[in-house]
Amino acid sequence: MHKAYCFGHISTGKLYRIKGEYPQANGYAEYIEILDNYCGEALSTSIVLQRLGVQTTLEGNWIGDNEDGRKTLEFIQKTGISCDTVRIQPGYSGVHEVVISDATSRTVFGRYCDLLFTTPQWDMPSAQAIQQADVVTADPSFGAASEFVATQAAAYEKPFVAIDTPYTSILTRHAAVCIISEDFLQNTYPHDDWNQIFEQYCIHTKGLTIFTFGHKPLWYGTQHRELFAIEPVAHVVDTAGAGDSFRAGIMYGMVQGMNTSDMIACACKIAAQVIQTSPGVIHFNAKSVL
Repeated sequence: MHKAYCFGHISTGKLYRIKGEYPQANGYAEYIEILDNYCGEALSTSIVLQRLGVQTTLEGNWIGDNEDGRKTLEFIQKTGISCDTVRIQPGYSGVHEVVISDATSRTVFGRYCDLLFTTPQWDMPSAQAIQQADVVTADPSFGAASEFVATQAAAYEKPFVAIDTPYTSILTRHAAVCIISEDFLQNTYPHDDWNQIFEQYCIHTKGLTIFTFGHKPLWYGTQHRELFAIEPVAHVVDTAGAGDSFRAGIMYGMVQGMNTSDMIACACKIAAQVIQTSPGVIHFNAKSVL
């Protein structure tokens, strides 16, 4: 069995699905349902990989030793994901988020600034776990810990998948595949020509660059930009987890030895399946895409 390693966000949350579009300030929206959610980028990617038959090791922020934390840990263990080295911290509330989702957008409320910009609430990644993996990824926001994953992957010659990192980042430099979302481009390079930004990624990474734009054609290439058309999804329920599941699909395609176009097509198919249910990652069924 192929093995993957994921480092990053492990969260517990609630997902509110609403009718119509997200309201303006002082507005009103009708909710359809409220769902428990086990989320965070690394956890979501791990869930999809594990369901695809890739044995996944998950590390990242601590889990609180409380009811929410115990439910999260129980859910992770039931999936078969290995998380033995994640610290269960007494007196720690854990990472929580509330997501409000309509058919085309998701708005996140959380405590991620408290997690990332106060005192560290995670342990350093395990070099041994990285060494044992066939493909490796890390969420970019954990500073030295994220960079450690990328450099260790390079040292052990393991393919590293980066997501939403600047083209000057160490993570980009070591990436076999670098996935950049439209949201990240809008926030990081709002006044730049994205064609030129794509060229910079191609220069700074040793592997494949992918720019994603939701339902619009994505860009990919190692030196020159090519377009990949996205098949339309007839009924979008919830877009939360689309990027995480796309990353999982790329990692799956890599360990399966797929060529670039087949790997991207596989990742798009997985993301499309996820956005048709809610919470899509938790309900992901690999049989529908394999």
